[in-house]
Amino acid sequence: MRDTILRRVKSEYAEMPGLGLTVRQASRLWALDGDVCRGVLEELVASGFLSRGGDGRYRRTSSDPVRGAHTRVAKADLPISPRGRRKDVA
Repeated sequence: MRDTILRRVKSEYAEMPGLGLTVRQASRLWALDGDVCRGVLEELVASGFLSRGGDGRYRRTSSDPVRGAHTRVAKADLPISPRGRRKDVA
């Protein structure tokens, strides 16, 4: 059962990169007892998947040990026409 909860929490954080929840918010979201929820979140902190901020919110770390790489935002280098639109857009 605990593995199922861990997978669910990890998938929620993976699908919503900006997600930051307190224990109370997380326990309501996943319908978990507060102590169980805190334990799951702390386990994910210990594994390096999550970190706990000074505001008490649990967020996904910028370095994902599962993939072993830092999360980065890709930028597209698209040519811009004088009208401010991409050249390939009609």
